[in-house]
Formats: sequence, C-alpha cells, structure tokens
Amino acid sequence: MPEMPEATRVEEVESSAGQENQSYSEPKEVEVASVEIPAAPPAPVKVQAAEEIVPQASAEKLLMPVDGAVIQEFGDKSDGTFNDGINIQASEGTPVKAANSGSVVYSGNQLQGYGNLVIIRHDNGYLTAYAHLESLELEKGATVKRGDIVGHVGRTGNVDQPQLHFGVRKGREPVNPRDFL
Repeated sequence: MPEMPEATRVEEVESSAGQENQSYSEPKEVEVASVEIPAAPPAPVKVQAAEEIVPQASAEKLLMPVDGAVIQEFGDKSDGTFNDGINIQASEGTPVKAANSGSVVYSGNQLQGYGNLVIIRHDNGYLTAYAHLESLELEKGATVKRGDIVGHVGRTGNVDQPQLHFGVRKGREPVNPRDFL
C-alpha cells in the first residue's frame, strides 16, 4: 500500500470470516496525534445584479423646450470637441419653455461660447441648461414651472444661426438630453 499522510492512513488487515479460501480487507483505525482541519470556505453570498438606471429628470419625461430640428447631437463632434447637449434650430425669437419645474441657479453670459444662458436646478438634482438665448429674462433665484417661458431663441455665443443649445446634467456630468425627452 502506498504511503499516505499520517492523518489519512488506513491500514488493511487480512481476516478470515470462517470460510475457507475467502478473505477480505477490513479497515483498521489508526490513532492520529492531531489533525488540522481547514476552515470551511465562506458560505456563498447572493448578490443581485445592479439594475440599469435610466436617468429620469422627473417621474415624467422632460418637455421639449422648443420645436425645431436637432442640428447637433450630444457627444463628440467632427471638429474633435464634445457637445454637452443638443442644438435645436428654431426661428429667432421663438419662446423657449422650461423642460421641468425648478429654480434658476444661473442667468448670465459669462460661460464662453454659450452666449446668454439660463440653468435650472430641479428637485431631483438634475440641471437643465438653455443657451444662445436672445436675451436674459430670468434672474438667479427665480422659480419656474414646467412649460414657463425661460427665454427666446437667439444667436448669442459661438453660433452662426438662431438655435437653442439644450443640456441636461446629473450633478456635474452631462447626460444625453434625448434620454429624457
């Protein structure tokens, strides 16, 4: 019999059970000084897969702030820059509506390229931005309701035709407005 580790050694003993020419092996226990038994592996933990979170600026979809053709989509542009919203072509002076209720947290023209810009914070932490407005009609701190006029389509900032740049952010991260409309 090949040598086994001491903790698992079993000796076989030939024995006759009162029958001629028949024998069998019977295991015989051997005393072992100490046996180290490894700890059982931890019980498996059931983990649920994370649910995909579809961003929602409210329980309902956002209101399209202005009717018109989308002339620039969210994401990488052909010139190597990134568009953090969508650009919607509309006639100059067309009213721009608040996509959802909230408070104006910025109204100004200090952010390069955006021209006249209004940013609204919504109760769920999302922000909506309305850029290239003809003029600034709301002040910081103003409260708006879904559908209220926040300004009018213009061509301020780095644009060559009347349009609205509409952006949505979760905190500081831009997200695709199309996911909300």
